Amino acid sequence: MTGTDQVRGVRYNRIMAQPRVLCDLCNRPVSPHGHYIVRIDVFADPEMPPVSSEEMEEADYQAAMAELMEQMKGMTAEELQDQIHRRFEFKI
Repeated sequence: MTGTDQVRGVRYNRIMAQPRVLCDLCNRPVSPHGHYIVRIDVFADPEMPPVSSEEMEEADYQAAMAELMEQMKGMTAEELQDQIHRRFEFKI
């Protein structure tokens, strides 16, 4: 093996050792550091909707809470979290 062959072998091994990044849209390999990461955070609006004093007086909060708890009984922690926050990450 000549010195040139050894250099080529080192280069080849260095390239092959790098993690392979695939485009999430087309599934083609992209060059190292030649891609973008797109993050999308989806979450519930934290603002309280406008409520009149009459609506607050008429609301049955205990019944609403009991109904909500009943709905949540059959859900996993992940399903409950997805109702509040969801993150998507794509390499393109």
